[in-house]
Amino acid sequence: MVYYPLETLTQAGIKDILIITANEHQDAFMRALGNGVNWGVHITYACQEVAEGIAQAVMIGQDFIGNDSLCLITGDTIILGKRLQEYLIKACKAADKSGNATIFVDNDYDPQQYGM
Repeated sequence: MVYYPLETLTQAGIKDILIITANEHQDAFMRALGNGVNWGVHITYACQEVAEGIAQAVMIGQDFIGNDSLCLITGDTIILGKRLQEYLIKACKAADKSGNATIFVDNDYDPQQYGM
């Protein structure tokens, strides 16, 4: 599942990527992706000891993010669309200029799988 988000980020022109995984999966990600050179990106890794959501992932990555803009994509979500790449590039440029956020969402037909 990591290949889709990786491809989505690279299509948006994002070349410096932090992959946050559970400790027990990090070695597998590192073997599969390495440092990102084969993808034309630079990949850094961090561990999320307990899966406590996206906000925690941002906290884990705060040193990596620094004062830069942030684009976050989860590894288990696939967003498709004819103009997705165009929208992502536009959102990244807008965030760099204004500091505003863009959130891409879709209806989920089985919200109970998320505990709702």
